[in-house]
Amino acid sequence: MRLYVLYHMPKLYNKWKATINKDGPDYSIITKANGYHKKKLENDLITHLGYYEILSLGLMKSKKSLPHIKKALKTKSQLNLKGACARALWDIEGDSKYISILASLLADKNLDKFERMKIIGLFTNLRHPKAFTALESVLLDPDYLIRRYSASIYSYNKQVRKYKN
Repeated sequence: MRLYVLYHMPKLYNKWKATINKDGPDYSIITKANGYHKKKLENDLITHLGYYEILSLGLMKSKKSLPHIKKALKTKSQLNLKGACARALWDIEGDSKYISILASLLADKNLDKFERMKIIGLFTNLRHPKAFTALESVLLDPDYLIRRYSASIYSYNKQVRKYKN
């Protein structure tokens, strides 16, 4: 009976993919996966390398995905995908050169405001001086939404966590 249940159990990747909505996927599926299911999910995310998959691999701190994400960073033409690659590589390796890549994407004036807001969102929980400098650079942007969102992320990142969950 147990083998029947495991065989017919829906793939964890499909379950994760089905949660994607306007706010993004349910990352708790990523953080709760363990053992065989985590390895399988990691392989599926690498196979279907897209925006949320890249961010999820960063969240998993997947060393296995490093060559794939680095290749995507060099070859992808969509700036949002480059931003996701830079954020994931920061999450995995912690090298500040990836924050510089995010900052350069944020400074690109050819992006529309929604693409820039998506890049600003990638700065969430980046508590590094380069990240703060990049966010400060857009606090006086002519567009209200850019100013508001960057101020929100900036202040969120500056908060000191007094309580641990």
